[in-house]
Order: sequence, then structure tokens, then C-alpha cells
Amino acid sequence: MYRRHLEHTLRESLADTRVVMIAGPRQSGKTTLARQLTDNTRSYVTLDDEATYQAATDDPVSFIGQFDYATIDEVQRAPELIRRIKIAVDEDQRPGRFLLTGSANILTIPTVSESLAGRMVIETLLPLSQGEIAGRARNMLDALFETPDKGFSFGPYATADIEERVLKGGYPEMLTRQSAARRRAWADNYIQTLLTRDIREILDAYRLQDIDRLMQSCAIQSAQLAVYANVANDLQISTPTVQRYMRGLEHMYLLAFLPAWHRSELKRLVKTPKLHFLDSGLLSSVRRLTSARIAACSARFLSLSSMPNCKSTPHGRTITTISITIETRTRSKWILSLSATRTRWSASKSKRPQPSARKTSKGCNVFNPLPASRLSAAHCFTPATRRCPSVLA
Repeated sequence: MYRRHLEHTLRESLADTRVVMIAGPRQSGKTTLARQLTDNTRSYVTLDDEATYQAATDDPVSFIGQFDYATIDEVQRAPELIRRIKIAVDEDQRPGRFLLTGSANILTIPTVSESLAGRMVIETLLPLSQGEIAGRARNMLDALFETPDKGFSFGPYATADIEERVLKGGYPEMLTRQSAARRRAWADNYIQTLLTRDIREILDAYRLQDIDRLMQSCAIQSAQLAVYANVANDLQISTPTVQRYMRGLEHMYLLAFLPAWHRSELKRLVKTPKLHFLDSGLLSSVRRLTSARIAACSARFLSLSSMPNCKSTPHGRTITTISITIETRTRSKWILSLSATRTRWSASKSKRPQPSARKTSKGCNVFNPLPASRLSAAHCFTPATRRCPSVLA
């Protein structure tokens, strides 16, 4: 069983907030984590059970009224419970009364009429990071801010090891399957189930064939600018429909939109974001990428190895950027490392020194490394995103 970095935050939230929700994609470990947080004083029910679901939808008042403290799994299946939970926590304002889980962003479901604003905190649980898989107690960003003067480094790693980690992704079910064919079969079935059943909870009207084609298009364009008009023109679908479908896939935690980086906060809002798949394993499955295909064309690896993984810093704002340079000059090794200083990374600083850019043989912008006295291998910073690759987080 993997220890999740989010567990400590959830325990803190249950101690001072009336309703806590664990949101995230299906099979990311929400139910397992919710059960770990459920003790003898808290009841546990899941709406995936048909009898429980019927009881919840037939009489929400009696269903919620029977609980003092409760964990309700897959609450998005019965949106009518939200109004009753609001009334219950207004009458009894003890913290931690309800722990909810949901495989869709419940605030975006059309039939949800209450937001529980001021009463609920939502924490997102994404698939496993490499730190969680390795059993590390803290993630990469925490380590950076705790020891900013010492830096933080990875590697060297064997090429095959990096490729294997990226192709597997972070879903626990995919990690248990040893062969690439079995992982691809699981991923295909997972995506098909989401698109044929779960999407109904997000979109009130859609064409399954169009969404399936859109998924393929998004996989091809992952890590590129999200230009809706171009996608609409390629698929012969209206631009508003493409926007609606892509936002629906985002609310199901299949896609993520990465805001543009700019010194001006206003321009961050108006510039075109980048489109990403949230899990590199699913992306590699949709694109039918294997180690053999990557070996034939290493450029295919770039869109897989830049998966976004949002992290708020202890300084109260999201970190500007961490990207890791992949040194490809030798075929046998990729040296991945990262270092930071207070001057370069402090979130309280309004200005950061900008390193000069150069072009690699692949045509990608890469920033010159810090002084050799500070670094032990090929290090660089790329202030192009606000997140770090989940393959190493």
C-alpha cells in the first residue's frame, strides 16, 4: 500500500472543516485513502453499491440524517445529497462531519445546485507520483524549499528506467501489470468506461464518436498550445463544442490546461495555455507508444515526460516553474538533476534573474545551467510552466 503525500493535509482539514472532499480521477486511490482516514467513529458508505445509491436518491433527508460522522464514496452519483449535507452541517457545525470522494469535479456537475461555499474544502488526489511509488515521505518541491542552499539532484538514471517509469504512469492498477500489452489493455478499458458512462455526469449532451476523436487529437497535441479553433477545424466540430468537450475531460481529470508563464500576472491569464494529459501512462496508451517506438524516434518522449503536477509552495503561492532538462547527448544515460537557491526560487521575490536561452539540437528552448560550483551534472531551469514533471515529483 502506498503512502500518499496528501494524507497529512486531509487530516488537518478534517480537524477544522465541516466537509472535506477528495476529488480526482477514478482508480487514483481515493477510496483507499478515504478508508485509511475512516476510524471507528465514522461510518463508511459507497454510492457504487446499488442498494446504497437507491436509498440515497429515494430519501436524501433520511439517508444523511442517520450519520453523525460519515465517509461517502463517489458522491457525484447523487448530487441531490449536497443540499442535504449543507443543511446538516449548518445545524451541527462540528468539523470533519463528512468526508466525501468524487471522480468528477462536483462543482461543475449541472445538477448540483449547492456549492457548500465556506463549509467544504476540496483536495485533489492525482495518480501516484514517483516519490510516493518509491515511498519517500516528502515530495520534490518540499525538499527544495526545506534545503534551498543545498539543492536537490537526481541521477544519473538509465535510459530504459526513465522510459519505463513514464510509460507506466502513476495509476496503481497499471503499476501492477508487468507487460506493456496488459497495461495498454487496462488503459483502453479505463478510458472507454469513462467516455461511455462517467461523462454523462459532466455533459448533458454529447456525441461519443466526437469525444473519442477529440481524445485522440488531444493525445497527439499534448504539451502544445490549446488552440480550440485548430482542433475544431481538424475534427469538423464547432469551436464552442470543442471547448465544452475539453472542459468536460478536464473536469474528469483526464486533461489539464497549464497557464502560460509571464512576468505580468494579467498576461498569464490571457495568453493561450498548454494542453496536457494528466497521466503519462494513459497518454502513452492512447498514442500506442512503446519503448521500441521511442527508441526509433526519441522526440516522441518529450510530450510524455512533461506531465503537469500542480503543487502549492509553503510560501502561499504556486511555484513559478520547475522543468528538468533531459540531457540526450549520450544514448546510454539521461542525467536529470535540479538545484535551487533562495534568490532564484523564493516565492516572496517579485523579480527573479532570468538565465539566457539557447537552442538544442531538437529545437527546444533550454536555459543555461547555474555555475559549475553549484551543480554536479547537467542542470537547468525552464521558467515556462508553474508545475513540475510528475515522473519525478
